[in-house]
Amino acid sequence: AYSGRATEKSDVYSFGILVLEIVAGRRAVDHRFAGDTKMVLLEWAGTLSQPAELVDPRIQDGIDMKQVERVIQLALRCCSWHSEERPTMRLCCQVL
Repeated sequence: AYSGRATEKSDVYSFGILVLEIVAGRRAVDHRFAGDTKMVLLEWAGTLSQPAELVDPRIQDGIDMKQVERVIQLALRCCSWHSEERPTMRLCCQVL
């Protein structure tokens, strides 16, 4: 988005954001969070001490937290600031 060029690595980043949105039950950028300030999901996820804190409470019952934590770790890796550190979509599919 910053360079104006879509690449395979930008698709991987978008996939990571989508996964975080699904797991957390929140939008990537929520302008209704905490009053007048906006909440950026990726920044919020980075402040949590445990991956389980990211999980939407509405889906916590009956899920395998080990699997969810693995998916969260994958999503965060997909969102790495340095594109060369992001996995390929092939690797993402293998992890899933």
